[in-house]
Amino acid sequence: MGGAPHKPYPRLGHSPTRRCVIHTEDSVGIAKTTSARQALERANSHVRYVEHNLLLDASNALDTLRPYDIIVDCTDNVPTRYLLNDACVMLGKPLVSGSALRFDGQSPNVVFALLRAAIRK
Repeated sequence: MGGAPHKPYPRLGHSPTRRCVIHTEDSVGIAKTTSARQALERANSHVRYVEHNLLLDASNALDTLRPYDIIVDCTDNVPTRYLLNDACVMLGKPLVSGSALRFDGQSPNVVFALLRAAIRK
């Protein structure tokens, strides 16, 4: 992050463990990002996972996303989806948006992020 200050991402309570299959009761009290990374590493240790334990906002989005070739949006709130969209447009990066609930999911692929324009139509 280049020494830029950031807000740490919240720690898990009992509520998210009921909604997200990646988190377990053993994860209560640790950062959501750490819990998710640990679960993914247990599922596939041959992949390198990069944990970003921060709240993405306008002050850190470009620096956080810049190193990656493709951005995958799995967020659950509209302001963050707009932020990712805007950052991807500015960086010229493809954005893949997805959502999941338990074992069901959907992924409308967007080659270049134009979420604001699509929603306005």
